[in-house]
Amino acid sequence: MSDEDGEETEVFVFNPLPWEQEFSGIVPHHAVSVRGVGEDPTASRHFQDRERNYRDVDTLAGDDPGSIYNGQPILPPTSVPGYGYATVSSTDLETSDAWPFDERATVETDRYELTFDRKRGGISSWYDHELDCEWVDENADWPAAGFVHERVADDDHDHARSLLFRYDEGHDWHISVTGTGDAERGFQSDWNAERTGPERVVRHRVYETPLGYDVRQRLAHPALESDVALRVLVPERGETVIVEASWVMGQTTHPEATYLAFPFELADPSAYVDVGDVAIETGVDQLEGSVYDYYTAQRWVEVANDDRGVTVGTPVNPMVQFGDFTFAENAADGAIDEGTVLGWVTNTYWETNFRASQPGLVRARYHLSPHDGSFDEAAAHRRGLEAEFAEPLVQSMEEPAVDDPPLEAETSLLSLPKPPVLVQQLRPANVDDGILHPGGGRDRDGVLLTLHNATDGSRDATVGAGTVSFDQAFRVSYLGDKELEELPIENERVTVALEGRETAVLHLK
Repeated sequence: MSDEDGEETEVFVFNPLPWEQEFSGIVPHHAVSVRGVGEDPTASRHFQDRERNYRDVDTLAGDDPGSIYNGQPILPPTSVPGYGYATVSSTDLETSDAWPFDERATVETDRYELTFDRKRGGISSWYDHELDCEWVDENADWPAAGFVHERVADDDHDHARSLLFRYDEGHDWHISVTGTGDAERGFQSDWNAERTGPERVVRHRVYETPLGYDVRQRLAHPALESDVALRVLVPERGETVIVEASWVMGQTTHPEATYLAFPFELADPSAYVDVGDVAIETGVDQLEGSVYDYYTAQRWVEVANDDRGVTVGTPVNPMVQFGDFTFAENAADGAIDEGTVLGWVTNTYWETNFRASQPGLVRARYHLSPHDGSFDEAAAHRRGLEAEFAEPLVQSMEEPAVDDPPLEAETSLLSLPKPPVLVQQLRPANVDDGILHPGGGRDRDGVLLTLHNATDGSRDATVGAGTVSFDQAFRVSYLGDKELEELPIENERVTVALEGRETAVLHLK
């Protein structure tokens, strides 16, 4: 690929995570054919997010069978150093006029064989060649990635939300949610729910792309203002299957919710949730009186037993239920009998300060990563971060060049710790710190690095120089405004000792 004058260009691909990653995917057109540079100084620069519709599931599953990827530059699988970058020639980018499609039910790679349900939508079977197992519970009520609409069944009740949460006769808004203390819990565990899946699959198409299979379905459901546009990306390389969906909610004020169901075939499973870089096992690591009916995740959840499990990255939709539909269930503990993860995408159940209807476009995305062996917190954090930063971060290199560039074509900026030590933040030390202590950082140089030990035991975390070097290192207060101790630097590396679950901030000058 070349620019509008037919000349070869380069693009810059950045990896924000501490370990080497392989990126692939669509590159925005304006990262390759840039306006406002070179011999075109009067043209305004175009922001790359003009072409963000390439992530719009509904657009990509549109009526034009030739619209999928048509003319879009594609970054082939490209390895990028941890917290570093690589440059890629535009001639190495792939393009396609329009990839053809067919309607086959089953797609197969070296790792997986997936069969899609062409009557209800979603995945009816997911066989793992490497682990020799089936991942979809074939006895479940819903297929994997199956769309579910849920609502209060009683249409005639004058206050249907009271069937979910009951107040006392005086309409006391201070009745306990959890039932702790002397107050009675208000959630009604035996409320009558009506749950339905799609009426039919309007369309099923399989696109075979350079990156793997891209399976598109359109599902009709009468409660929505649009079809459900479902997309499943089955990679030719790698372990992670990505599920995306979009639909339009209407303006009904009757309480309703929507889900994507993932009934995994797992015997005697346990469930785990990422709560702000800390993993909890449901029902085990929670305080007495906690709600066990639903959970909100930072980046991932997992269901696993002693033999195998699935990490579910949740970069867009944080709310989940485990085992079964459990809203207002008043569960006594967090144990689950089935390996089902319910991605809880929308609901209008809450009696609180927002409108009773929630109309408009809804998007969902889940990254499904099966693995062998029992739950591993460090590995789960890694998969969650990779789900959060799955899209290639690409920038044009059409800026004016210098004769002797100081940077290499491919390098790491810093060598940062990897899980189970998590990099929570890396930022310039001299920026205004805002309302906490305005202007406090203006006289500081270097960067502030926040590290968290995501284990119960002590760990040493080491930071090494890359293209960016440092000659002083300090452990500082959490806000970075007070030096606590200077840390020795040996061979351009600094090490800090972290106790279990401890967070530390380093100032690297």
